[in-house]
Amino acid sequence: MHTGTRAFDPLVYWAIHSPEALAICDSQRQLSFEQMRAGVEEMAAFLRQRGVGAADRVLIVSDSGMSTPLLIFAAQSVGAWPAVVNAWVSSAEIASYSDLIDPKVTFLLGQTPSLLSFGADRNFVEYDSRLLGSMHVHHTIGSHRNPEVDREEDEKQIALILFTSGTTGRPKAAMLSHSALLSIGSLLAKLRFVRPGVCYNSGGPLSHIMGIGTLMSVMVAGASVRIMPRLDPGELVQQVAEGKVTHLSLVPTAYLRMLEQIRKEQIDVSHHALIDISVGGAPLDSSTKEAIENCFGLALVAGYGMTECSPISRTDRTRTYDANSIGYPVEGVRTRVVTDDGHDAPFGTVGELWAKSAGSFSGYYGDHESTRYAMRDDGWFATGDLVREQPDGELIIVGRKKEMIIRSGFNVYPAEVEGAINEYPGVLQSAVVGRPTADSNEEVLAFIQTEASALDKDEIIAFLRRRIAPYKVPSRFFFMSALPIGQNGKILKRKLLEEVENPYREQERGAVSPEALISTETTPS
Repeated sequence: MHTGTRAFDPLVYWAIHSPEALAICDSQRQLSFEQMRAGVEEMAAFLRQRGVGAADRVLIVSDSGMSTPLLIFAAQSVGAWPAVVNAWVSSAEIASYSDLIDPKVTFLLGQTPSLLSFGADRNFVEYDSRLLGSMHVHHTIGSHRNPEVDREEDEKQIALILFTSGTTGRPKAAMLSHSALLSIGSLLAKLRFVRPGVCYNSGGPLSHIMGIGTLMSVMVAGASVRIMPRLDPGELVQQVAEGKVTHLSLVPTAYLRMLEQIRKEQIDVSHHALIDISVGGAPLDSSTKEAIENCFGLALVAGYGMTECSPISRTDRTRTYDANSIGYPVEGVRTRVVTDDGHDAPFGTVGELWAKSAGSFSGYYGDHESTRYAMRDDGWFATGDLVREQPDGELIIVGRKKEMIIRSGFNVYPAEVEGAINEYPGVLQSAVVGRPTADSNEEVLAFIQTEASALDKDEIIAFLRRRIAPYKVPSRFFFMSALPIGQNGKILKRKLLEEVENPYREQERGAVSPEALISTETTPS
């Protein structure tokens, strides 16, 4: 395992010590560590020729193909700050991210509708890389420095910008240092048994901390990563069945699609070469967890972390755990459960989770107010997630602080209700949200994705009443064939609320039938 002081140092190390070893591949081609370094040097020279240097931002709008990690390392090697955006977001979102960080150079990689729309309004030129192929580049004339956040030490320089919106919907640009990326990579490599010779499937996009964590763990350990620009369940299952990948780190929806593919096509995966499988990005119900473990014969580890601080915790593979458990703080990470008045919450009571680690971010680019709110005294990051800490240190997540519902004076935590709903037979996943009512109260809404057949609402209500307090039982249920999922694999709760506001639009789109809206009144007790 090798780190160094800059995020691209491990690549340089392995290019010298294991030049012919496989570093990165996709379904069409593969690159050794030496070839990967050559590609990084080519693109670094390209950036220098255009005057890109320390603290300049380089925007990479990408479908997470093989070119993306090389451009990230190339920008880092000239002191610039690469920022990665998923090419499948809307062109308006791409424009808002670009306006936020004011990049000196922008790369468009791929042919998504959003890329074509965004590029049509700007003066992009085509560049043919000797190793990476064709890409479109936009160069902005002028200086784009931000001396307020410059630092002298290499390891504290900004190495990457990832965009996040949290529950506000307003984009923020989280800055991660070289030392943070190296810490993330080193810790994940150790926890996941990553070593030379193993191959990781990069199921998470490189615009997301899950994808970046996988990339950095592979680079630090001298392993290899198989890039998949978009999740293809058929291709992924085939890779597993043929023993081409040894590690998986996916969101719950990806595992669900894999299981469906295996079941539908009757694929034999019993000869897989998997060593470690993990899940993150969203809660996972116990029935799906059990199905995954039975399929692969391995314990599924649930990891928890955020763009601003990762990893924070993970479950213990040697024991069973609650569906809402995020496990125990990982090595080198300190956590606190904090009440609204800033004091440590007693064991078993709900409070906001704070964390501190070497993988913490350096702040939000150009947003000092949000940085001050998120980063508390002495380097503590306030996650915004509400948890209960068990006496043995296990953390149980109950929901987002801003998503907490207050119904008739009682606190309702969406994650707890979702966990109960997900236990009901036939439920694939669910989302629980609150909506203000005319009497200054909040109603609890449940959106449920079912396997196939319709579910009996009275039976669901009775099922829930045996598991949670009456005031937590949703007053309205929506049964849907699919829940809207974002590029990071999380359910888009804001979109669900938008659909409720316009039921005629819901029915026209076929999202919810008139019969699917069920009203049930519950009385808090």
